[in-house]
This record gives sequence, C-alpha cells and structure tokens, in this order.
Amino acid sequence: MQVLEVAPSISPNPTFRLLCNALKNHTAVKGIRMGVDCFWDDTIGTDIVHFHWPEALFRWRSPTSADLIKLDQRLQWWKARSLLVCTIHNRYPHYKDTPTSHRLYETVYSRMDGFIHCGQASLDEFRQPYPAFGNVPHVVVPLGLQSEFPNTVTRRQARDHLKLPNGAAVVLAFGVLRHIEEGEQILRGFSAMGISHKQLLIVINRLPKKEFFRRFLFSSRSFLNPNIRCHVGFVPIEDVQYFFNAANVLLISRLQILNSGNLQLGFTFGNVVVGPDTGVVGEILRNTGNSVFVPGNTESLAQALEEGYVLSKKNHGRENGEYAKKYWNWDSLGHQHVEFFGTLLGRNRNFKRPF
Repeated sequence: MQVLEVAPSISPNPTFRLLCNALKNHTAVKGIRMGVDCFWDDTIGTDIVHFHWPEALFRWRSPTSADLIKLDQRLQWWKARSLLVCTIHNRYPHYKDTPTSHRLYETVYSRMDGFIHCGQASLDEFRQPYPAFGNVPHVVVPLGLQSEFPNTVTRRQARDHLKLPNGAAVVLAFGVLRHIEEGEQILRGFSAMGISHKQLLIVINRLPKKEFFRRFLFSSRSFLNPNIRCHVGFVPIEDVQYFFNAANVLLISRLQILNSGNLQLGFTFGNVVVGPDTGVVGEILRNTGNSVFVPGNTESLAQALEEGYVLSKKNHGRENGEYAKKYWNWDSLGHQHVEFFGTLLGRNRNFKRPF
C-alpha cells in the first residue's frame, strides 16, 4: 500500500518522523510521503491519506469560509481516489473552541473512512458530539515512545548541569504554556505541596500572546521564589534529557486536554507523571498507577504531586519506562496502523482507484 501522512514535515515533535519510519519499515507499505503540501498536490496518488490535526491544513491559522469550501472540495477529490483516515489528537484546537474550529473539524471528519484514537477515552468522547460517524471504523492505537531524544545522563549529572540540589524533590513542567491559567495552576499546586525540600522547574518555549502584563507577573513570582526555576525559550533536542532526568515528577498542567505528547515523553525518560484526570491522559495515568488531579483544584494537584514524589522514590518511573517499551514501541505501533489501513482497504476492495 501507499500512504500519505498529512502532517508538518518540519517539526520539533519527532512523533511523525518516527511513525513514518515505522510505516516505511513495514513490508506491506510500498511507499510513503509526508507533508501538508502533498495534500494539495494533484500529481500525487496514494491508497491511504492519514490526517492528524485539521488546523495544520491551513498552517495553524483560522480558515475563512472560502477556505472551508475549498477544503471540502479537496477532501471530495481525495475521497474519489483514496481512503481517508484521521487520528484524533484533541477535541478542538487548544483554547480555540470556536464556531470556525467546529466547522473545520466537522468538515474533515465528515469525509473520513476511518478514525484512530490514542485511547479508549477518546473513542468514548468522540461518540457524543459525532454520533453520525458511529458506523465508520474506529481503532485505538496509542502514541509512541519519543525515542529520538538522547538519554545518556544520570540524575546526578542532570542536576549538576542545571545547578539543582541533589536531594530536592524536583517537579518539572515542560512545554508550551497555552494559557496563563495553566501557569497559575502550576504555581498554586506547587506552593501547596507539603514537602519542604521541593524545587519547581518550569520550561516553556512559548507564552500566551498579548499577555505582557500577566507574563511579567508570572515571571516576577517565579523569580522571587528561590525554589522555582524558570527557563523560557526553545530547548535543543540534545538538552531535553537534562530537564527530564533531573526531575522526580513530570507535571502535565493542562486544564483542557485529550492527549499529551508529554505523557509519552515522561514515560520514555522513566519519569513518574502527574496529570489531569481527563481524556486519554487520565485514562493512561490511572491504568499505570500514576497520580491524577482534578483540573483547577489546588488541593487535588498538591496531593497528586506529593503522591508522585513518593512513587518516584519507589522507582515507579522505571516501571513507566518498561511499560512504554512494551506497549509504545514503534514496530508494534507501525504494525497496528498498517493493520487498520489494510482492514479499510479490504472493506473497500471493490472500489477502483483512478491512478
């Protein structure tokens, strides 16, 4: 089979490169392309067109009504030639739950021949707003190991590099700060955490736009607390290991979330992970014995962080790492994708491709 992965070809997130490599190495896949531009290219023929984020089709900008009409026409063009599959990564664009985003997602979903979910919770939630798509095939395939990141330093070496106390209980919040409420939740939960030798390490590569005063307030509060370290800016792939290997607990601080690549990243590095009890994140954390919290509830978050630190002292992070190697390795995930693609092609075997 031929596969087109409609995902950004240049991205700091290695997930799609790893997926493409896994598909490329599968004996049933005879060719694979990757990139959003390929979706708009009339010269390309393929059996499977695999979508991820609908908003990536317009390079993350909000589409106009004319854009959505053009998109639907393009989807119909592809549907006459290929089978269309979408992996559900989030409910709607983060903090952009608008009528336009609803139209964008519904335009894409309405043309799909199959859906991939990263957990059972995603499939269960999907059925509520989209009951009309219940007869379309669905499958659960988790996100995979973030195995492109170097992982060669010890906790002691990582803490020495970052000048963190070796005996501290280190909580890491890593990634994009999508809303100031997430930053405030981190600070409140950490402050209420009942451990005296605690240290918070905040690593964010983008702050909310047009929030200069709040950004100043957030930075000032961090600066005035000696137990809080804040790193703002892009982290090179070779340096990511210092932050994760220095931490006892990785905190996923989202208020609204379905999936999180940080969960897979934390498991890859053998961290204990604490996250909100929502969506696939809550499902995986509960199933693997990690701690969850009620979003927006400071007491719940502080308790989860304390439990997470205790779990780290019991080497639960190592168990997370072993779990990831067993269930999230790319050979297995590539095979699961190909198996689902093959099932869809089998269901539609009487459909003649025009290429």
